[in-house]
Amino acid sequence: MSEETELFVEGEVLFEKGQYREAISKFDQILKRVKGTNNYTSVVNAHTQLGECYYHLENFKEAMSHFDKARALAEDQNDNQFLAISQVNHFLLETRKLREIEDTICLLSDQLSVMLQPQVSEKKTSLDE
Repeated sequence: MSEETELFVEGEVLFEKGQYREAISKFDQILKRVKGTNNYTSVVNAHTQLGECYYHLENFKEAMSHFDKARALAEDQNDNQFLAISQVNHFLLETRKLREIEDTICLLSDQLSVMLQPQVSEKKTSLDE
């Protein structure tokens, strides 16, 4: 088994245990080892897994960066399988962003309702007099 494969397996095990930071270290090591080579599969796999790790750590900017790198490599190689995977990951991140925006809007709406509630009650009281 190659060193890259061993690192990848170690990274996957750490990922499955939820030890994302430790897994990131393994996937980063893969990228360092294959830098300057034509080892497309190792590079695209490492970027995809780094994206997954950062996603679970809720570092969405870094996750998107790695998913985009994987997608660009897949496009260069006409690799439809990795291209599909990276597009799904990109979609998940965009969906997450939309949910966060929706949650923020709901929170702001609730806060605005609470802030305006006393004003509405005061106007009713002054009208009753």
